[in-house]
Amino acid sequence: MRTEDDWTETALLVADGGGDLEEAAYSDWEPVRFAAAGRADLPDEQVRTLASDPSPSVRAAVAARPDLDPDLLDQLAVDEEPCVLRVLAARPDLPGDARARLSRSLDAGVLRALGETRAADLLESMPAPPLRTARRRLFGR
Repeated sequence: MRTEDDWTETALLVADGGGDLEEAAYSDWEPVRFAAAGRADLPDEQVRTLASDPSPSVRAAVAARPDLDPDLLDQLAVDEEPCVLRVLAARPDLPGDARARLSRSLDAGVLRALGETRAADLLESMPAPPLRTARRRLFGR
């Protein structure tokens, strides 16, 4: 594995199927973790770790993995980042509870990925995007 100072070479090496995956999954560099998250041979332990990564891009890469178990799908379905939810919403194997949760999204891209085009069109027709903060947070409910 290359030094952490040279993240570009390391990320590209991992993306191309090389490098130490465990080391890549715990890298300080977001692009390296992103590349690791997309690897089919990433061990389950590291997949679970990256599903909670601080980077929405890394979590979205995990959400795109075809080998996710229902627990990880449920975990990712409560993510607050639309880019993660959009990837997840496009999955044909999304459990019913996760699908129901995502169908309440205020993000048109999430709704469109679920096939909820009328709701997505409505959100997109609003002059300003709807507030993403939950009503109960605003009003203490």
